Amino acid sequence: MHQKYIHRFSTFFDDIVGVTHPKEEIIKETVILQFDADRFPYVLNKPIHHSQKVLSEKEYIVSIEVCPNKELEALIFSYGPQVEVLSPEWFRTQLYKKIEENLKKYLTVQKGCIDDKELCSVVTESDHNYEC
Repeated sequence: MHQKYIHRFSTFFDDIVGVTHPKEEIIKETVILQFDADRFPYVLNKPIHHSQKVLSEKEYIVSIEVCPNKELEALIFSYGPQVEVLSPEWFRTQLYKKIEENLKKYLTVQKGCIDDKELCSVVTESDHNYEC
């Protein structure tokens, strides 16, 4: 009986990024990611998961075989605009919705500044502070 638990523990993390298993019944899937030219060499040298395979060096596309979880989401978000989830579609949509929710939080702040011209001036890319 003890061996059974040792075996389960030794394979417990095989299908995930990080240590958290999703609470929902999420099955292992092929996640396809496309990176930009600057990030791709980094991902080749430091794979996201042991299952990582290069699908296209010209288009900077890799695949991993995992159960998508919050740690994978966090890792993908850490790459910012340097990565795009190509599939599975449900995971891509899930990340899109989270990005959209986050963007709404920041658009609200910016909209407040734009609507009330006396509160803030236009911020350029070289500015990092609001001029109120």
